This record gives sequence, C-alpha cells and structure tokens, in this order.
Amino acid sequence: MADFGSVAAVGTALSRTQFEAAYQGAALRTLRDAIDLEGQLAVQLIQSAVITDPGVGRNLDVLA
Repeated sequence: MADFGSVAAVGTALSRTQFEAAYQGAALRTLRDAIDLEGQLAVQLIQSAVITDPGVGRNLDVLA
C-alpha cells in the first residue's frame, strides 16, 4: 500500500509540473500579446498626433 501512495505522489507531482509549465507558457504568451498591443497603440497615438497641415498651429486667430 505504501508503494501505491508513492506512485500516486509522483504522478501528482508530474501533473503539477506539467500544469505549471503550461500555465507559465500561457501567461508569457498573454504578456507578450499585451506588450505588442501596447506598442501598436503607442504608434497609433504618435501617428495621430502628427499634423499634416503646416498651417495648423502657426496662425493665431485673434478674432476667435
């Protein structure tokens, strides 16, 4: 009976190790995707801030 318990413990430890490895992989993929998305959004923000009309921001409308 003691042998069965030790085999079960090894199986549980192996399953836990496999689960932890799979979880770490999923967590790292999620983190990488979040960082990629953050970078893409930063580029979009920078591109949206670029003014294409050279007259914008240079002329002061004193009547407004």
